[in-house]
Amino acid sequence: MIPEPQIQPSMAEIQPDRGVRYILTQVGEQKLAFPPAWVNEVMQFEQVRILQLPFYSPTILGVVHHQGEVVPLVSAQAAIFAGQTQYMPETITAVRLSQSIGELAGTGLVVDRVLGSVSAEQLSATGTRLIQLQDISSQLWQPQRWSSQS
Repeated sequence: MIPEPQIQPSMAEIQPDRGVRYILTQVGEQKLAFPPAWVNEVMQFEQVRILQLPFYSPTILGVVHHQGEVVPLVSAQAAIFAGQTQYMPETITAVRLSQSIGELAGTGLVVDRVLGSVSAEQLSATGTRLIQLQDISSQLWQPQRWSSQS
């Protein structure tokens, strides 16, 4: 059995835990690691399946119907690294977050690719960023209004 990462009571911050292998992804030029307890599944689907949502932040790429559920998709590039999503490839890869993390449960964080897994020691040695819940703004889910033109 894989030991759970050490999670503070707020679930907002985690510290790398020896003996745990983290799921390593690439987002642009950056590497981003996910604790295994936070990952429900890695999804791949065609871009044409994404239903865009007007009136929401561009960080929300839309939703996709996946295995009988509607999954909101968030750009990891925009949400975590404050960058703009350059392009959308034909095949999208998303890390779907598990129920254990609360408000973001079921959300798919769109990454460029999954690279594999790393230990806590490798995480520190490579300078890979470990995802934290506070990386994703709570304002993300607030609808935007039309701006009035004078």
